[in-house]
Amino acid sequence: MAVRPIGTHVPGRRRRSPAGTDSGCRESSGAVETRLHGGVSSQGRVRSDLEVLRRLASEVAEIAALPVQQETIALWRAHNSLRPVRPMALVDEIPWHEMDLDGSLALQTEDEAARSFERSLRQTLYRWRHLRADMVVEPVIDAPWPSAAAGSG
Repeated sequence: MAVRPIGTHVPGRRRRSPAGTDSGCRESSGAVETRLHGGVSSQGRVRSDLEVLRRLASEVAEIAALPVQQETIALWRAHNSLRPVRPMALVDEIPWHEMDLDGSLALQTEDEAARSFERSLRQTLYRWRHLRADMVVEPVIDAPWPSAAAGSG
C-alpha cells in the first residue's frame, strides 16, 4: 500500500476519474511509519497504531487486487470517454457520523496522524462492504501535504 499526497500530480500522467483518481506521487509506506515514529514518545503505542494500520491497509490492498477492480475501472473509462457500457453509480456523500451502527468505524489508534489514516481506511472498507455501487478501491492511502504556517497570507 502506497501513500499518495493529496492534490499532487505527476507531469505527463493523465488524471483519472473515480475509476482511479490518480492525482500523482506515491511514497513508500515507510513514510507513514516515520511520521508516526517521530511524533510519539511511547513505542508501544506506535507499534499498536502501526499494527492497526497495517491490518486495515492489508484488507484494502486485498480488495484492490480483486479482478472486479479492473473491470470497474474499464467501465468508468468508457463512461468518461462518452461511450458508456451501462449507467454508473457512485455513492460519495455519506453522513459518516450516522453510519457506525456496528462499531466498524470506531477508531482504535491514538496518534493524530494514525487516526486520520485509520479513518480513511475504515471508511473505504465500510463503503466496499455496504455501499459498493461502482466503487473502485486503489492500493493507496491519500495523505495531506505536511505544512507549517509561515505567518503570511
